[in-house]
Amino acid sequence: MSSFKTMRRQGALANLDFAVEVPTDWVGVPIPEEATDFSDVLAFAPIGVMMAPYAPIVFSVAARPAYDGGSVSQWLNYVSRERQLDPSAGEEQAIGTHQGVGCWGMQVSDGTVMRARLIFFEDGDRLINVSCMAPDALWNSVEATFLHMLKTFALATPKGAKVALHDAGSPLAANTMGAAAAAGSTATHRQAAADDDPDPPNPATALALANDMASFEATHAVNARMQQLGAGTVPPVLDYHEQERWATLEPPTLTGRMRVPFGWHVIDDGSRILVFDPAGNTQVQLQMLPRQGRTDDAILQQKATTLRAGWPELSARRLQFSGLACLGIRNIAIDGRPVEKGYVLRSAPDDRALELEITASPERFPRAADLALVLLRDLAIAGEPDPTDQPQTEPAS
Repeated sequence: MSSFKTMRRQGALANLDFAVEVPTDWVGVPIPEEATDFSDVLAFAPIGVMMAPYAPIVFSVAARPAYDGGSVSQWLNYVSRERQLDPSAGEEQAIGTHQGVGCWGMQVSDGTVMRARLIFFEDGDRLINVSCMAPDALWNSVEATFLHMLKTFALATPKGAKVALHDAGSPLAANTMGAAAAAGSTATHRQAAADDDPDPPNPATALALANDMASFEATHAVNARMQQLGAGTVPPVLDYHEQERWATLEPPTLTGRMRVPFGWHVIDDGSRILVFDPAGNTQVQLQMLPRQGRTDDAILQQKATTLRAGWPELSARRLQFSGLACLGIRNIAIDGRPVEKGYVLRSAPDDRALELEITASPERFPRAADLALVLLRDLAIAGEPDPTDQPQTEPAS
C-alpha cells in the first residue's frame, strides 16, 4: 500500500476543519475564496480538494446547510440525479466515525468515463459531501487508497447527527465499496463479489494512462527526445485493443512480444527495454541476462553485492513476486530523491534469465509493481508458447 501523510484543512467554512491521510505524493488544490449562494439547492461550498499528481484522481469535501425535511438518503439521491451522475441505490457508508449514505455515480468528462463514490453525511445541521472520483479504468488500482482516506477522515469539531439516514420503510443497501473491483463491476452495473465473471477485465486496462496509442508513436515529443539522445528506438506495434486500452509491441531486444497499457512509453536500445511514464517517475527495465550456470539466487545475490557498493546503507530483502524470484531494495536515493527498486527474474530460452528492474519512489512503487505484473502476464519470448494465443474452439471431450 502507498505511504500516507496527514493533510489538515484549517479555517474552513462553518467550522468544518478536518484531517485525512492521503498518499504522500498527492497535492492539495487551492480553494477559491468566493461566497456560495445556498439558495441554489444544488450548491455546495468546496471545503477541501486533494488529487493524485499523475491522473485525474480526486478526493473532495464540500458542504452546505442541511435541507429542511427528508433523510440523508433522499438528499443524496436528489442531488446526484440533478447533477446527472446516474446514481445507484443508497448504501450504508461509514466515513471516519460518522455514519453516512453512499452511492455510485458515473459521468463522461472530455471523453473519459469517470467513476465516483458519492457520500453524504449530516453533522450538526451541516450536510457534508465527500466524493472519491477517478477514471473508470483506474478505479480498481486506487480504490484501496480511497478506502484508507475514508477510514481516516475526521472532523476537528464534530457536533453530532440530527437527521435520519433513511426513511423507516426504505433501508439502505449493504456497502459495496471494495467489492466492486473484485467483481469486475462498473459504476452502474455491479454484481456481488462471489458471482462468476466469465470475461474479467484485462489488468492492463487499470494501468492505462491515456485513451489512445500516441505514446507508442516515434514522433511523440517524449520519444523523439529519447531518440535524439541516443537512448534507443520505439518498438513497432503489432496489434491493439482500443476498448481495453493496451497494445502489443515487438521489442527487438526481447525477440518476442509484450502488451503495454496506453500512455506508457517504450524505448528499446538493443540491449534493454525501458517502459516508463511521461513524467519519468515510474519505470520498468527489461534485460536478458546470460545465466552462465548461475541460479536465480546467485544472480540476485550478486546484484545485491553490486548495489551495496554504491549504497552501503541499502536494505535488501529476498521476496516472491507472482511466484518468481525477486530482490527488493530500499533506503536508497537517486539524485537526492528516495527510491525503491525491485529485481524480478523470469526464465528464458537458451540458458538466459529475463530481469525486470522496477524503479519508483516509495509512494509510487506499488503502481510500478502492478505495471511489471502486467508486462509479465502477456509476455512472449521467441521459442516459447505465446500466452496471448487463445484456442478458437472448446477442446473435444
